[in-house]
Amino acid sequence: MAHDGEGKDSEPRPGLTRRDFLKGAAIGTAAAVIAPAMLPALAGAASPDAPKAFAASEFQTLTALVDRLIPGDASGPGAVDAHAHVYIDLALAGEYRAALPAYKQNLAAIEVYAQKTYGGSLHTLPATTQDEVVTALELGKIPGVVSLVGVNIPAVKFALFPEIQGAFFSVLFQHTREGMFGDPLYGGNHKYAGWNLLGYPGVMPVVSAEDQAIGTLVPLAHRSAAAYGARAARWSLPEHPAPTGMGV
Repeated sequence: MAHDGEGKDSEPRPGLTRRDFLKGAAIGTAAAVIAPAMLPALAGAASPDAPKAFAASEFQTLTALVDRLIPGDASGPGAVDAHAHVYIDLALAGEYRAALPAYKQNLAAIEVYAQKTYGGSLHTLPATTQDEVVTALELGKIPGVVSLVGVNIPAVKFALFPEIQGAFFSVLFQHTREGMFGDPLYGGNHKYAGWNLLGYPGVMPVVSAEDQAIGTLVPLAHRSAAAYGARAARWSLPEHPAPTGMGV
C-alpha cells in the first residue's frame, strides 16, 4: 500500500493530486506553521547522517518509514528530501523526549518484523515491500509495537488531533508532517520543500491588501521565522502536562 501521504481512512479521491492531498493534510493538522511554533528553535542545520536521539540502525529504520509515508514523486520532493526524519530525531532528543523510549521499542519491533517476514532490514527492502510493512504498522499487525497514549508530547495534543489517539502510526505520520511543513528553523522543511509544495511564501509579519486579494499568487519569499529575530536555542522548555482527561 503506497501511502503517498494518506492514511487508511483518507484515500485520495479520484482526480485528487498528491499536491492537493498534501495541502489538505498540512492544513488539517496545523502542521504547516502552528505545531512547530510550539517548539524551541534548533541550533543550526543538522546533518541527516548524524542522529542525536537514535542509533544509526534505528535512524535507518525511521528514515525508511518516513520516506514511504510521504514519498517524493514527479510532483515534488518527499519527506526525506525535506529532512522530516532529521526533524523527528532532533525533536525526540529534546522536547519530545518523553516519546523516545516508545519510538525505540517500536522501531526495533518493526525491524524484527521486516527481517522475519521479508528477510531483510527495512531500509534495504524494495519500496513496494516497505509499503507492505507500513500497511501492517497502520493496521496494528506488527507484534511489539506499543501505543503512545499517556505519553506527553507537547505539540501533539490528542484533544486537538483526536484522530491520532496515541497509535504509533498516527503519531509518526503527524511528526512526519510537522517535519515536512514546519519552519526550517526546527530542522525539517529542507530547502523549503514543504512550503514550496503548498505555495506558502514564508513568514510575513505584514501582508499587503494586494497580496490578500482573491486569486493572488504571493511570490515565494523562502523566509523563516529566523529572518525576524527568532534565535536558535536549546531544547529547554519545561514539560507541559495535559489537562486531566485529555488523553495525553
